[in-house]
Amino acid sequence: MAKTNWQDPKTGEIISPHISGLQEAVGKIEESIGMNTISETDIPLSEVFISNDDRCRIYQAPEGKRNWLLSPTPSIKKNGVIITDDFEIDYGGGAIIFTTPILESDILTADATYTVKIDGNQLSELGNKINQAEQKAKDYTDEQITLVTETGIPKLNVYEYKFHNVDIGTTEITIPLESFDKATDIVKLYINAIPRDSDFYTIDEKKIKLNKALEVESKVTIEVWKNIPVGEDGSVSGSVISIDSIPQNRVQGLTGKLSDIQDDVSNVQQNVTDINSKVDSVQNQIGDINDPTLPEELKGKALTEQTKYVLANAGKVKSVNSKTGEVQLTGDDIPIANGVQSSISTNISDLYNSRIRKSGDTLTGILNLQANTSWINATLINGWTGTIKYRKDACGVVHVTGNCSHNTPAGAVFQLPVGYRPQYDVMETAFTLISEYILCTAELYPTGDLYIGRGQPHKTIYFNFSFIAT
Repeated sequence: MAKTNWQDPKTGEIISPHISGLQEAVGKIEESIGMNTISETDIPLSEVFISNDDRCRIYQAPEGKRNWLLSPTPSIKKNGVIITDDFEIDYGGGAIIFTTPILESDILTADATYTVKIDGNQLSELGNKINQAEQKAKDYTDEQITLVTETGIPKLNVYEYKFHNVDIGTTEITIPLESFDKATDIVKLYINAIPRDSDFYTIDEKKIKLNKALEVESKVTIEVWKNIPVGEDGSVSGSVISIDSIPQNRVQGLTGKLSDIQDDVSNVQQNVTDINSKVDSVQNQIGDINDPTLPEELKGKALTEQTKYVLANAGKVKSVNSKTGEVQLTGDDIPIANGVQSSISTNISDLYNSRIRKSGDTLTGILNLQANTSWINATLINGWTGTIKYRKDACGVVHVTGNCSHNTPAGAVFQLPVGYRPQYDVMETAFTLISEYILCTAELYPTGDLYIGRGQPHKTIYFNFSFIAT
């Protein structure tokens, strides 16, 4: 460390160069340390006594309030009024020297800014900051060396963005890089191919803010210099990795993970295949709504519309096809005898397959098909909610209609009582409305238990079906 070769004058003459040298040395020390300052008003100035023949000419601030700054310029007051002439300022000594002595009764003060000493705590804090900065620099250097030695290549990535024909008056430009980090990344700015230093702009979050708006339409280029570290799992940007440069220990376990992912994909594909198969099965059960053998009233209508039509017209007998031909039946054609008609002059032996109960050749209850029997509200179980009702008409046909819903797959929806149960398994098509109609099945068993087809969506499900009770 360099040191000035000061000479002790001892008993020799002290000349002005000695003083000026000391003054310069003190100035260098102050600039190197970065002295703190304080501004104060009405600093009292006391007379510096030289001799009885040289009174009231030199006045100085008290110790600790000297070493004035040139800017802002000190203001000198005599008896509370600022004076500007007939004296000169000694900044270093914090004093004024009058050309003409003033009165002994005059009171002098100064408004000045002066340097203050740095105490031990400040120096200690400064030392700690220096040590921390030094340690961070070493850590960063070690990190970069590690990045290079682990993969064989540096991880510095440069992202360049060019903006053509940027408008006059533009003051902000957004940095497109999503992973930009102001704290660690370096930004380079070029306007019309001319590099601009940091005095020309500031960075706020992900925006470059120009200190002065563009005066002409310009081409702006932004470079973001980013160090991309290796993560704990060995991940790193593919744009900075050369082929076969990652150590084997960085990719251990990835093969197993890839195999698991492939298995998951295969399972999903199988599930899709199963779903498609079920959809095909449901479509086959539903059939073609444009089937030419359907009545004109039902052709081309959605399943829900067909169901509504069937329910609305289920009790209206238009004709009976028998071995003897077609017989038209209306309410006026068949007389009522205590609810039992035994004198229809036609062969009705083929009507059994139409789910109409007969006794020998006598048709029982045919006139009660549209009787207004009461509906019974079903009690839902297993967490199902909704409204389901059922009834049995005079022909022994049970009708079930309603809707139900459940957040998760569950057991039976409800159970029909004895006397209302089917002889065989009954499966009917049901549907649920999400963004469009989705079909599923409603399954009723001889035990009286109603189930919604498994694996189907358990939103609100609607259904209607009828069967002959046991």
